[in-house]
Amino acid sequence: MADPITEGVSLSFVRDLVRGDMLDYIRNCDGAKAILWDPLLKGPFNLVIDWVMLKQHGVKKMFDLQGSIPEEIIKNKWRNVIILIRPDLSMINLVNKSIRSLPASKRDNIDFYIIFVSRKLTMCMKELEKCKILGEFKGIYELELDLIPFDHDVLSLEYPLAFRETCVEMDDSCLFQVARSIMTIQSYYGVIPNVIGFGHSALKVNQMMARMRKEISGQEKPLTPKFENLVLVDRRVDLMSPMCVQVGVLGVFVGGCVC
Repeated sequence: MADPITEGVSLSFVRDLVRGDMLDYIRNCDGAKAILWDPLLKGPFNLVIDWVMLKQHGVKKMFDLQGSIPEEIIKNKWRNVIILIRPDLSMINLVNKSIRSLPASKRDNIDFYIIFVSRKLTMCMKELEKCKILGEFKGIYELELDLIPFDHDVLSLEYPLAFRETCVEMDDSCLFQVARSIMTIQSYYGVIPNVIGFGHSALKVNQMMARMRKEISGQEKPLTPKFENLVLVDRRVDLMSPMCVQVGVLGVFVGGCVC
C-alpha cells in the first residue's frame, strides 16, 4: 500500500465539503440574510468558511444567539434569519426565546431557517414542536461538520464537551460523529484494513463503523486504501498524553484518532 505522506494525500477535501453544503443552504434563501450563531460554533466555522465568502452570498451580518432577535435585523428589514446551533435543548430554548421576542406581526416579515450542526436529533424536533415554534421555520437542515481541517493532514472534531458527555453524563452520541467522520475519510481514500482500538469508546466506534458499512454494502466505490492502520484511543485509558508537549504526542501517534 502507498505511503500517504509520499503520495501527498490531502485531507483538506473536508473543508470543501462543508463549505459547499453551507453555501447551498445560504443560496436557498433569496434576499438579505443575517446569521445567528451558537457561540461554540463560531471557532470551527472560521476554519471552514470566511466572512468575505458569506458576504458575497448575501449575508449582511452575524450575531451571537442570545435569546432575542437583534434590532438591527428588524430595522434593516433583512428578510432571512439563519440560525446555526448544536443539537442541544439549551440551544432550542434560546431559539424559542429569540423568536418569541418578536410580536407575531413582525414574524411575518422574516423567514426563519435553522441548521443543526452536526446532527438533527429527534429530541430537538420534538422540543421545537413542544414550544410551538416548529411552524415558524421555512427550512430545517442538517450540516455535517464532523471534522475541522487545521492543515492538509490534521483534522479535529472540535468537540470540547465529548469527554464530559461520555464519561460523566454517560452519553455516547458524540461517538456517532467520530464513526461517521472516519467513514467520510474512507469514502475518499478507501477502507482502512487494520483497526487498532484501546478502550470501551474505541470498541463502540468500531462497532458503529461496521454497522454503517453494512448499511451501504454494495454502494462503496472500489478504492485502493491509502492508509494501512487506524488507531482509536479512548481518552479514559490515556489521560496523560494531553499534558505532553506536541513533539511527545507526535512521537507516539501519527494518523490516530483519539475519542
